[in-house]
Amino acid sequence: MASQHPRLVALYQTTAAHGRQMAFIAERDGHGLRWRLSRNHPGHVPCVVNDERDMGFGRGIYRTADFPTIPQHPRCRCYSESVPLVAS
Repeated sequence: MASQHPRLVALYQTTAAHGRQMAFIAERDGHGLRWRLSRNHPGHVPCVVNDERDMGFGRGIYRTADFPTIPQHPRCRCYSESVPLVAS
């Protein structure tokens, strides 16, 4: 277990840094963010809810100010992508 801890910390910090960078890019470009589940997502409830939530722009698309924090849990590998905001 001790050898897993540094790996989990690195994964968590890398995922968080990527999320902050994507939020900066989306805000700069006037875009929103889409929540994306990782391909090997284990089905953690908060992530699935974030992916399925519709805030008026389509499934999983949020204004940058409303975007949930990534990561949602220690092994979270979900990510965001910048997308134009178009009301659905």
